[in-house]
Amino acid sequence: MVRFESATLSRAGGRSRNEDRCGSMVCDGAACWVLADGLGGRVGGEIAAQIAVDAVLAVFRDDPRCSADVLERAMEEANSALQREQAAEPRLAQMRTTAVVLLSDGSSALWAHLGDSRLYCLQDGWIVHRSRDHSVPQSLCDGGRITTEEIRFHPDRNRLLRALGNASKAEPALARDALLVGEGDVFLLCSDGFWEYVTETEMEADLACAMAPGEWLDRMEDRLLRSVAADHDNYSAIAVFAAADRGMNLGESSAGFAPASGVKGRVVKRQRSPAGWPVCLGFGSPGSLAVRSAVGREQISFGGEVYAD
Repeated sequence: MVRFESATLSRAGGRSRNEDRCGSMVCDGAACWVLADGLGGRVGGEIAAQIAVDAVLAVFRDDPRCSADVLERAMEEANSALQREQAAEPRLAQMRTTAVVLLSDGSSALWAHLGDSRLYCLQDGWIVHRSRDHSVPQSLCDGGRITTEEIRFHPDRNRLLRALGNASKAEPALARDALLVGEGDVFLLCSDGFWEYVTETEMEADLACAMAPGEWLDRMEDRLLRSVAADHDNYSAIAVFAAADRGMNLGESSAGFAPASGVKGRVVKRQRSPAGWPVCLGFGSPGSLAVRSAVGREQISFGGEVYAD
C-alpha cells in the first residue's frame, strides 16, 4: 500500500477565461482525480468541464472503488449529465469537454480518458505509459503518417474525434487491467495547453529535480511560460506522487499546490539519459531536451463529427 500526495495547477493562460476544471476526492481508502478541458469556440466550455468533473466525483463518492466498472459509469454519467443540461438550456447544445480520470486504492490504479487531455504514468522516473489522444494528429501518427513528436504542433492538433457531450454513448478509452502501484510511482493528468509545451523528456528531467508534486508542476510551468505565445491556451495539470503509506494528502495550499512532506525522491539508477544529457543527481530519472517539430497540413477524412478544441 502507498499513500498519495497531489498538487493541482490550472491557469487561464493568454485567454480571458479558464475553461479547464480539476477535481479530486478521497473516500473509504480510495482516491479519484479528474481533469476536464472544455472545448474552446463553443458556448459553455467551462460549464461542460465543471459538469463532467462533478459527475465523475459523484459516481466515485457513491461507489469508491478502483474498478473499470466505476470508471465506465463515471464517464457515462458525465456524458449523460451534459446531455441533460444541453436539453434544458438550448444555448449550451454544442458544449463539449475532454476528460481524464485516475482511480487508485493505494495498491492499484486505473484510468480512462476522452479527447486529448492526457495521463502519464512514470516509474523509476521514466514515462512508462501515455494515453493516446482521440484526435486527428494521433490518428495520423497511428497510421505512420507523422511521428509522435509531430503531434504537438500539427496544424490539426485541435481537431478531436471524441469528446463528452455527444448525442451518442460516451466512448472513453479505459484501462481494463489495473496497474500495481509502488512507492515512487508518479502520475500526471494534463490538458493539451500543458503538454503541448512540455515534452516528455522535459517532464522526466524536471521530475529528477523535484522533491514534491507542487515543485514538479512549478518547474514544468516555468518551461511552459518560456515557450508560449501571448495568446496561448488555458493549461492545467494534476501531479500525483505515491509514497510510503502514512495516509493520503490531497489538500492544496493557497498557491494552488498541495503541501508535501516526507517525499525524499526516487534514487537515480542511471546518471545520464540515452541522449547523454546530465540530470540532477540523487532524485528522479534522467531526461533530455526534445526537439519540437511541425509538419505541413494534410487532408484526411474521418467518420463522424470532428470537434475543434
